[in-house]
Amino acid sequence: MSAAGSGSVEVREVSKLFDSLVAVDGVSFSLEPGIFFALLGPSGCGKTTLLRMIGGFEQPDSGLILIGGEAMEGVPPYRRPVNTVFQDYALFPHMDVATNVGYALRQQRPRLDKAEIARRVEETLELVRLTGYERRRSWQLSGGQRQRVALARALISQPQTLLLDEPLSALDAKLRAEMRTELKSLQRKVGITFVFVTHDQQEAMSMADRVAVMRDGRILQDASPEAIYDDPVDTFVADFVGTTNLIHGHLGATEGVGVEVLCDCGIRLVGSPPRQWPAHGARVALAIRPERIGIRPRHSTEVGSASGIEGTHISGRVAHRTFLGDHLSYRVTIQGVGTLDVVATRSVPTATELFTVGDEVTLEWTLDATRVIPDVGRTTSRSPGGSAPADEGAGQWEGAEE
Repeated sequence: MSAAGSGSVEVREVSKLFDSLVAVDGVSFSLEPGIFFALLGPSGCGKTTLLRMIGGFEQPDSGLILIGGEAMEGVPPYRRPVNTVFQDYALFPHMDVATNVGYALRQQRPRLDKAEIARRVEETLELVRLTGYERRRSWQLSGGQRQRVALARALISQPQTLLLDEPLSALDAKLRAEMRTELKSLQRKVGITFVFVTHDQQEAMSMADRVAVMRDGRILQDASPEAIYDDPVDTFVADFVGTTNLIHGHLGATEGVGVEVLCDCGIRLVGSPPRQWPAHGARVALAIRPERIGIRPRHSTEVGSASGIEGTHISGRVAHRTFLGDHLSYRVTIQGVGTLDVVATRSVPTATELFTVGDEVTLEWTLDATRVIPDVGRTTSRSPGGSAPADEGAGQWEGAEE
């Protein structure tokens, strides 16, 4: 099955208000044909509203949406070169699988002959691995099978772009993991653009070529999964995508190729420089992923902490340990700092020591394991024309992106 048309999607400064709530706030992005693009964010961030505007189910209050190079202003959903897979799949309960899948073809004008419809239904069911299920009703199918029927029904008319609104949310954890693999494989086979909405970072990171992290109607970061994980733009993205340790403080002086963070707890740490340089004293956080921290026994002669461009070591006490087979998860209490999470792979020699609760340990990391990022806090305003309220240090980021 091949895509019809180019499959490009362009969103230009699109905004949408519901009464006094800014649901989508000046969002822009451009998708090349055949990409798997994920809109990732918490409930209420505007991701589903944005998807519905691309599909034509909602109209922007301002801005422009182009699909395949053509402006979609005033174009109803059924005339757009897209199809949508909804959260509840929206299958017709009185129809069997084959009739559900072929429904869109039977509505086409000029009409297709029955043999062509049957051929396309057979081809599409084979694509989603449902051959032999043609005469079953939706209530006779499992959750994963119903999802594949919904996908087949959306794909049979060969849209340029497929929109997916949290299609895995109703499945159990094991089936969700299986369907992530199937969905990515299916997208590669059909070769069309997928726009996938989810609040689940594992779904987005495991399937998408590009991920846009949304908060309060805006895109905070639009990049590859690897870039978002390794180089988050601020504390919200770092905390929302995966597990991270955030040590809060103020920006200090430059330290060779690094930058000094004067932590709220009173210690001084050195981290990798921020993307954009803030004013001295701006609110920042030192971000470190748990798997980038080494753990070893504390030597009796070691000082409590030391940090520089050559790396950092800091002493603490194991407060919690979780054995997870191939790796161990530790929570270590650092005096004045709080707790840091550490993930140790058992193939690493020090991890085989199996530290227990109460053990004195030293944590260590290299400069490139850290990121110094803006501390954006946890609350923002979404009043029309408004902006996020200023946390301490907000507005001091020179050239910071909205």
